[in-house]
Amino acid sequence: MTYFFEEITEIKEITLFIESNCDDDHEKCELIDIVKETIHHKVLDSILDLLDQDQKEELLLLHYNKAENKTIVEKAKEWVAELEDVVKEKVREYEQELIASIREEN
Repeated sequence: MTYFFEEITEIKEITLFIESNCDDDHEKCELIDIVKETIHHKVLDSILDLLDQDQKEELLLLHYNKAENKTIVEKAKEWVAELEDVVKEKVREYEQELIASIREEN
């Protein structure tokens, strides 16, 4: 599954972290999927915080109706001038949080 944030940026740092710290290929894939889903929800929440109520409802409706990721990004760009910068910043921030959390567990 791909997420709308992947239209803008990739999760490189945490992917490399997982790949270098996990020996089991199946576990690597599962962890990366969990990380992507977690980052997706956090980024979506961050974007929703920047929108008014009508915009939130419209974006969530697109998401709920499984609109193409490109469509979701284009619509969000209409409302958030620096959407790409916001998404990239939030993805990096959440990657760091997740890496720190994984390190604490080990």
